[in-house]
Amino acid sequence: MSGKREAGLPLPPRLVFPPSFFLLPLLFTLLFHFAAPGLLEARGLPGKTQPIFFEAPFPKDDFVPAAAVIESPSLYGRRKAAYGRAVDLIRQERFSEALAFLRSQPREARSWRGTRSLEAALVSRDAPAEALLIYDEILNSDERELHWTRALGGYRHLLRDLSAKGDGRAVLRLVKCLAFEWKNQEALALAETALADLSLPEDLRKEIALQEAILSVRVGDFAKARELFATRTDRAALRWLSTIALREGDPLKAAEYREAAAMTLKGRQRLSELSKVFDILAKGGKTEEAERLLAARPELKDRVPDWSYYLGISRMAAGEPEKALDYFESEREKGGERGQRAAYFKGRAFEDLLMYREASECYAQAAKGPPGYYAMLASGRFRSLNRVERGEPPTAFLLARLLTSPTGRDEDSLGFYLWVTDRVPPPWPDHVEAPVKAGPGEEGRARAAIFLHWEAGDRAAAMDELRHSRELLKTGGGGGDFARRLSLMAAYAGEPRLAVLLMRNFKAGPVYPENTRWNHPLVFGGEILEAYRLYGIPPQLVLALIRSESAFQSGAVSRSNARGLTQLLPATAERIAELLGEEPVNEEELFDPEINIRYGTFYLSLLLDSFQSLPLALASYNGGPRNVLRTVKAREGLAEDVFVETFPFPETSAYVRNVLSAAHAYELAYLGEGAGPDLSRPVKLPEKSPPDF
Repeated sequence: MSGKREAGLPLPPRLVFPPSFFLLPLLFTLLFHFAAPGLLEARGLPGKTQPIFFEAPFPKDDFVPAAAVIESPSLYGRRKAAYGRAVDLIRQERFSEALAFLRSQPREARSWRGTRSLEAALVSRDAPAEALLIYDEILNSDERELHWTRALGGYRHLLRDLSAKGDGRAVLRLVKCLAFEWKNQEALALAETALADLSLPEDLRKEIALQEAILSVRVGDFAKARELFATRTDRAALRWLSTIALREGDPLKAAEYREAAAMTLKGRQRLSELSKVFDILAKGGKTEEAERLLAARPELKDRVPDWSYYLGISRMAAGEPEKALDYFESEREKGGERGQRAAYFKGRAFEDLLMYREASECYAQAAKGPPGYYAMLASGRFRSLNRVERGEPPTAFLLARLLTSPTGRDEDSLGFYLWVTDRVPPPWPDHVEAPVKAGPGEEGRARAAIFLHWEAGDRAAAMDELRHSRELLKTGGGGGDFARRLSLMAAYAGEPRLAVLLMRNFKAGPVYPENTRWNHPLVFGGEILEAYRLYGIPPQLVLALIRSESAFQSGAVSRSNARGLTQLLPATAERIAELLGEEPVNEEELFDPEINIRYGTFYLSLLLDSFQSLPLALASYNGGPRNVLRTVKAREGLAEDVFVETFPFPETSAYVRNVLSAAHAYELAYLGEGAGPDLSRPVKLPEKSPPDF
């Protein structure tokens, strides 16, 4: 995700929204809701001519008559109707009537977060504590989408209003809220200002000081952070001191702090913490220290089953390939993906020792293993060693020709339709039969509403109904043929997420390693082609990035508040808009595929231009460019593939591998061949400074 957070930093503490003192001018909060019906429609289909004629069939005996369905709409239909009516009253400034109307609704309609958020805005004038309880309920939910982001905005503005009035507790809440949104500089400035107030109660002072220390780590002020954490003796402070040392390139000091934290625990928890100490030492090239730790605590080998592989990687990082061979051999014998990974790096060790025949044999073995990152790298090194001459295809250009439209919105791409039809065997129906009667419960009503909208040609409304029918997505309406029909409808409507969810409810045909189109769809073709034209980012790389970041969900919101297809933070988007000379985008506009893909690819192009290395650019996209830059300074000269394996933060290592292997899979799936990246080059410091956000 672009600028989401510096890797290795724990997410900020879970937001807790207590009922206290909150008041917000009604108008500002309600503005978050006025455009909701239009935005909901905008999130549906663009309403363009479809490339293939297709309509889904309907069971003849599974629905109530259309008139009855209209009189008793689906749960989402009732919720949306109540929401629309309340918004209409608010626009007329009939606030008391709007609140009374919402409170008169049945529980299932009133409990929807859209209507709950409206209710919070309406009661905030006279009962801010009650409004806060409602925001608390919405924001502590694990399900995040449009109305969740609106509630977050309303909550933030409530806190700003109270903080301006000198409420110390609100200041603490606002610091945490801004930290949660990764608005680090603003949060740090607010914390420093609050701590300058000598009248601040001591308990609040301690909590704000902790936030100040964490934020200092985030912005790279390690000296200040170390000074602040040094005044604390708890386990969390020791872990933070370990993180600081790790980011400064001192694995021994980082391991020392982490081991001290482990000693405050017992049993399995202590072993879990000590396994992180081993990880720090091994990835930092401190092999002898890692070996001593294993010798002192052999039970750690059960906690880290592939310890021999990481000791081999540690030897590679320390520039000792001959000492890595035995470690890789013991791991290679285990077979499977672990054996494939060890075979590749054993080949790399042989190659460093100029033993090319042995290296070639290892690469050949790894290339025959499961398709993916290590098979891709092994295949490339095998061809290079054996001087296999091959005209590398211009993959970016060829893939661009497969996308369906040169410009504009393309959520209903032919590519994704074909992806799903690859998974569902024919024959395909070519007609629609009107529903006759429905099954019981909300699922039956939702099913009827979906098909009625579809029959009427309103595919956006049909997908809205499907999107908000959790039970229907969970069961597929009973699975089997019905789930197939719903999945095909979602595919035809350009809704990858819904199609994928429904696919779990039926058994698809066999998937062969060489045919990966089924989970590597060509979607958002117009937006990706425009990004290719503007910034030169290959389509397969953009598709792989979107697949890894959001699984093609344009409305995705992460736990660190990153949004949309390429998972951009609102703060990152603000900086990008500034560099592009554009007006700042509204936070909700990050759900727009055109804006999100354009901004995400522009940010990736900045990173590529600076680092001149695809794995380093991807690591920066996920873990933050400053974090990667510091690691490169400490490990300059390591081969890129070893650098990826030894990157201090596992999330970022896995992310780089996932994106690179997905991009290669796109080439194989649609072009039949692909070059794959060569990661044998040494990493070096960039000549041009990377973006500082």
